[in-house]
Amino acid sequence: MLSVHLLGELETVVDGRPVDLPGIRAQTLILIAVSGPGGITSTDLERAMTGAGRSAEKSTLHRRVTEVRKALGGQVSQHADDQCYRLKSGSRIMVDSWDFTDGVALLASRPEHPDPAEVDRLMGLWRANPLPDRSSPAWPAWRAVTDGHDRLVAVLENWQRDQLAQLSGLQRYAALFPEDWRLQKLAGTLSGKPRLLVVEDQVMDEIVLLLKDDFEIVQAVSYRDFARLRDSGALHTVRAALVDKHIESESDSFGTTMVATYLQRNTEIPVTLMSVDVDYSSNKQVEMCLKYRLSDVVRKHHNGGINAGIIDAVRAMVDDSPRGWCQRMRRWVESVAFSVQDESLMGQDNAKVKECQADRNRVVALLEGGPLEQAEAAVRDFRQRWDPSAGAARR
Repeated sequence: MLSVHLLGELETVVDGRPVDLPGIRAQTLILIAVSGPGGITSTDLERAMTGAGRSAEKSTLHRRVTEVRKALGGQVSQHADDQCYRLKSGSRIMVDSWDFTDGVALLASRPEHPDPAEVDRLMGLWRANPLPDRSSPAWPAWRAVTDGHDRLVAVLENWQRDQLAQLSGLQRYAALFPEDWRLQKLAGTLSGKPRLLVVEDQVMDEIVLLLKDDFEIVQAVSYRDFARLRDSGALHTVRAALVDKHIESESDSFGTTMVATYLQRNTEIPVTLMSVDVDYSSNKQVEMCLKYRLSDVVRKHHNGGINAGIIDAVRAMVDDSPRGWCQRMRRWVESVAFSVQDESLMGQDNAKVKECQADRNRVVALLEGGPLEQAEAAVRDFRQRWDPSAGAARR
């Protein structure tokens, strides 16, 4: 019997005997096995081997496959009329990636019958994440596996929280795919902690130590890290952001980072800035909060250490009580009104400014003391009129 374990470091067993293949032979077996029962064409194998940094001349390709075939007791078929190399199909072959994709397909075909035990078994097949980079020529060989992973996540997205809670391996599985924001969001529903983006380049360890008991921290120690999280979709999983004011040299007149600017313009994530120098009485400080829709600006340090008051500012950003929601929406409304005023005054459109300010005053009054249902409707109407690029207000 042949067992091939691909979902992690390659492990190969022939009739109970481990077979240790050297690098180039191991890569050859991986590409043949992961392609599924249908195998891989000689042309695709050549291309994938080149992507793996291996020479793939036709004169050597067949010899490599022959060496693997001998090491596995003849379990690799020579290519026939379809020019494919494949593992010999039959009951005496077990490949974990085949087991995974077949199992996920069966789960997806029976959405009305959730099976936590089977999901745990399938996730447990993954000992590590061996997937190549998507730009690699080897990526197409792994397509069935990656499609199976995406399909499994889609299945779990339709489960209720109590069903997800029955999974013992979800957190471990999610840790293998840190850039899969959909999977991270599922795992986050079970952690009980809101996910907080922290962008900080100097005292990240101290910030994490301060906040880790209350929040699941998504770390970015540079703008490049932030851009990677942004491009992966990971920002969809965070509830709030704590951003170092001076992490990036490119800044506007207030020194606000490009990170905060992006979050303000493209997301609904509330943001608190940290700074070593905060003047709470400064008009510029107030204007900065309004211009960038900041929940707060806090001092980073206090008495020679990290300012413990940071945690209160972060908690306020994820406060789901009616009072917390009203405070966040008030800042949003005031920020939108500030932007309208700033843009309109440049064109001397005073009538538009006055109309927006009147709407703002009415909405703020409801947020401060009106019925919550009326306040929600007023915020939604205000944003649809004056901030059409924003989505609907969410509690």
